[in-house]
Amino acid sequence: MDDGIILVKRKFDPGRGGWAFPGGFIDAEETASEAALREVKEETNLDVQLEGLLGVYSYVDVVKSGLVVMYQARTVGGTPRSGDDAEEVGCFALGELPPLVFESHRRALARWLSIRAAGGMPPPLL
Repeated sequence: MDDGIILVKRKFDPGRGGWAFPGGFIDAEETASEAALREVKEETNLDVQLEGLLGVYSYVDVVKSGLVVMYQARTVGGTPRSGDDAEEVGCFALGELPPLVFESHRRALARWLSIRAAGGMPPPLL
């Protein structure tokens, strides 16, 4: 799994049927990094190690607005299996990435690619 980027196919709206990074909402009394680890496990059955903050992105739509906290992460265990609100889990090479359904995810990926081109980093996951 270290040679690709992990994405999930969304089971529900928003973005139903589209590909996105694993993620979700922070529970009460949970840090952003704890939520990231939990959401990845719930959606992909993978254990990951966070390797740094990639960025914080905002979104606004007709119903709500929010922040998306994106981390870089490396897979350290588990067998990929969709769960929670993921219909499917995929590991994609850079040249084979499907379109990402959320603008914040596209912006995070573009940032990661530009930083990677300038010096290399581990694959983003969240």
